[in-house]
Amino acid sequence: MKKTSRLFACAVMALAFAGCVKDAAEDNFTTCPVEGTATVSASIETVTRTSLNDPDEGVAQVLWSEGDVIGVITSDGTIRRAVLAEGAGTTNGLFTVSDAVEGETYDYAVYPYIYNGNTASKKTVAGTTLSLNLPAFQTYSADGVFSTSTNTMVATADDGGRLNFKSVMGCLELKISGSQTVRGITVKNSVTKVAGEATIDLEQQTLAMGTANTSFSFAYLECPEKVQLSETPTSFYVLLPVGTYDCLQIGILTDDGSYVRSATSAHTVKRATVKPVNCGNLDTMIDTSSAIDLSAAGYANCYIVSPSGSEQVYSFETKFVDGTPVENPKLPGSGDKSLAFFSLIWAEDLNIAYDIRFDKAEGKVYFKYDGKTVGNVRIAGCNDFFASAGVASNVKRALESIAWAWHIWATDAPSVGITVDGNNVKDLDGDGTITTEEVARANKINLMDRNLGATWAPKNVSEVEGMTLEQATASAGCFYQFGNPHPYPRQKQLGENVGNWQYSAVKYRFGFSQYVQDWTASNGSKTHALVNMYYPMYRYATTYVPSVVGGNADSKYSGNQWLKADIIGGNSTANEASKDLCLWGGQGSKTNYDPCPAGWVVPHRGNIYQMVIGATKTINGASVSVNRPYFQLGPRSGEVAMGSYLSYDGVACDWHPFSGYMGGGSIGASGTACYYWGCGYYGASYTTTSTKLQYNMASYARTPKDLHSSGAYLNNSTLDSWCVLANGYQVRCVKRN
Repeated sequence: MKKTSRLFACAVMALAFAGCVKDAAEDNFTTCPVEGTATVSASIETVTRTSLNDPDEGVAQVLWSEGDVIGVITSDGTIRRAVLAEGAGTTNGLFTVSDAVEGETYDYAVYPYIYNGNTASKKTVAGTTLSLNLPAFQTYSADGVFSTSTNTMVATADDGGRLNFKSVMGCLELKISGSQTVRGITVKNSVTKVAGEATIDLEQQTLAMGTANTSFSFAYLECPEKVQLSETPTSFYVLLPVGTYDCLQIGILTDDGSYVRSATSAHTVKRATVKPVNCGNLDTMIDTSSAIDLSAAGYANCYIVSPSGSEQVYSFETKFVDGTPVENPKLPGSGDKSLAFFSLIWAEDLNIAYDIRFDKAEGKVYFKYDGKTVGNVRIAGCNDFFASAGVASNVKRALESIAWAWHIWATDAPSVGITVDGNNVKDLDGDGTITTEEVARANKINLMDRNLGATWAPKNVSEVEGMTLEQATASAGCFYQFGNPHPYPRQKQLGENVGNWQYSAVKYRFGFSQYVQDWTASNGSKTHALVNMYYPMYRYATTYVPSVVGGNADSKYSGNQWLKADIIGGNSTANEASKDLCLWGGQGSKTNYDPCPAGWVVPHRGNIYQMVIGATKTINGASVSVNRPYFQLGPRSGEVAMGSYLSYDGVACDWHPFSGYMGGGSIGASGTACYYWGCGYYGASYTTTSTKLQYNMASYARTPKDLHSSGAYLNNSTLDSWCVLANGYQVRCVKRN
């Protein structure tokens, strides 16, 4: 299918950027040469542009202005400060060099001398390589094209010693109309870095961005005085490094909320060139009156949209599962903790959620879905990073802006795939006594027909037998860490054990902070699950091994498990010994951390017993007779075993793909096993720590590796062994009854 851009690009205009450039931090200086100083002549390359509306007029050019400061570079790599002494308002300037050494020459120069607001603001030179920081925050200029300290220029001296400057940046001209008051604009893209650490080849006069988490793929344009839009488009200019951006998200923060336009085609920014982009009229961007309210059926961290064949507008309220409004309790300083802005963190396909509108007064998010695409996206709600008082740095402002995020799951409507009948009642809470409640709960399990995040599920045995590898891959869902409601992406192909899960089904990921660039693992434990919001592409690699496999159960309070407080529930250190592993709930209410859609929950321990325990099982000293389901090994694709299934009547089936697990920064056991999380707590409170730890968190595995050559049926009875809390497993939701 041919994709069309939702950001309409006008004709590209070649130019040297209009407006004055000035380093505001260097206003106070001596312009007259004094002892120990020298003077250098510097010019700006003459490049003109033709106005889009009037080809014969509108020539614009960069000019030197009062207060401009450049850095001149000596042969040994020393950078000296040089202040404009003559030539303000022209392209030719005379600069005074401070602390000059007699006889030294300057082969290269850079503008500006200092980048404001960066933690490593001074530039360094090694040979002909200049290291510097590009600012993530720029400031709207009503009088010129761009703000101070953003148009990075480098110069090479000619035979006469004259420094000839050329810009190494390009520019987006964002044209926006409407009735709103703009407070700031975000420019995000999928891969290309636009701010942070960078280098310039002084000889070639080319810029290269860093690749680590010290450079990042977002830029913010602040509007301190606010800008009132009108029916006539207003132009906002954002300077970016030269490159191809796939795919741009333009977010507009206004007094009434936020608006996001997404482009599904790549946009190329060229050197010393303005790329006009028509973002349209915000008033007509989305028809909120036609929206289907996804949260009307209940608040959740995951909302399902299903293909209808045509575009549809959806909405959801920005509330936790318990119905309380989402805010960021960890935002430092005295800034507004309420939500201000919504945007995508990552997406398998941009057609699942685009034209995102947040209405602050309603506390509701609107978005469009094309009605055809299947897959997963994450929409994040952010605090106002343009007004976060008391925050130490711009990077920190960006880092701590995410308050919560929602999973939009585009798939044909999931249903109850199987009902497991309990021919034998089970001692679900393991207390040795069968109660009336346990008899009722043992009668059936309303298990979802697919894994959470999967986009396909076979409806019958014949569909299993004819399954392709692509279908089996689509039947695998997202990965989840224990207690965490937020999905990590699916793998691209079942059977691949890759060394880094960035090789996943996710096509687009967007910067919110320097830690949102690549999927990565962190060995640092976190105090609570809320911290995951600030590092949404971190997978926490810290592990904890309980007493059932040789560890000390009490060390859960001081060990390096990835969550220190939430692992025992409630973000509290009080009464730790009496708390259960209850982030995902259990037999009680659906929790704020439950990752399942409304009406569905993570299975509790009793549900999992019904699914996987067979024959006679000793549970806390009581011998309990239960049925054992047998899983038939599904079809293969080459050497890849695609999964296993239960068949109840020879037609209906319960399919489980061998999707493996996420651990140690990689996808493992894909094509050999499928691991599932249980929510933990079920039944009566336990009296000892070891019992509580052993039975309150449950996962089960389907492992065919010993049966590939010797048998067709799979016996699943592995339940009470601990799995690593930091690993990512699948979730199979059950219907609340």
